[in-house]
Parts: sequence; structure tokens; C-alpha cells
Amino acid sequence: GGWYWHMDRAGKAPLVQGAKHTYGISFGMYACSAYFASTKDPQGLEMAKKAYERLRDIWSDSGIPSEKGLRAAANLAEVPSTFPLDKLANWSFINEAASSLKTR
Repeated sequence: GGWYWHMDRAGKAPLVQGAKHTYGISFGMYACSAYFASTKDPQGLEMAKKAYERLRDIWSDSGIPSEKGLRAAANLAEVPSTFPLDKLANWSFINEAASSLKTR
């Protein structure tokens, strides 16, 4: 289930890394929200909520991605699975910014 960024010519989801990602899920959530806003169909709202929960599973409220979110981004960038995620970026700035937001 969910939304795929690309499909094959037969309309099937390809079995490759990166076929689903947060950018695409965001558009699906937006579409369902707009559908609910114009029709009041509760299924649109329910699908938007499920998409939101899926995004929160990948990217936490702190703005720092979960291990799952980092690995998904690394896979999209074709970073080898053996590469240590803590070496992917300097997270000290992001951690500092997240901490300052919590104190507001």
C-alpha cells in the first residue's frame, strides 16, 4: 500500500529502493487532505492521517530522522548499507537546533 514515486509501464510498483519516500508520501497526504476539505468524505481524512503517521515514523517531531528515515535517505543516495549513518552528516548542528526549539 501507500504511494509510489514511480511505476513501471504496466502500472506495477517496481521492486527497487526509492520507489516510496517522504517527498512522495507528502504529496499523497496533501491530495487526501484537499479531497477531504472539498468532499467531507471521511476516507480522505483517514488516508491523510495514515500518511501523516507514516511520515512521523520516518521523521520525528524533533526534525531529526529516525534510523529508518536515515537508512531510507541513504538508500536513495545509493550509500552502501555498510556505511555508518552517524558519518553521513555532522548532526551536531541539527541536534543543537532541535534542543533550542524544545526550550521555547
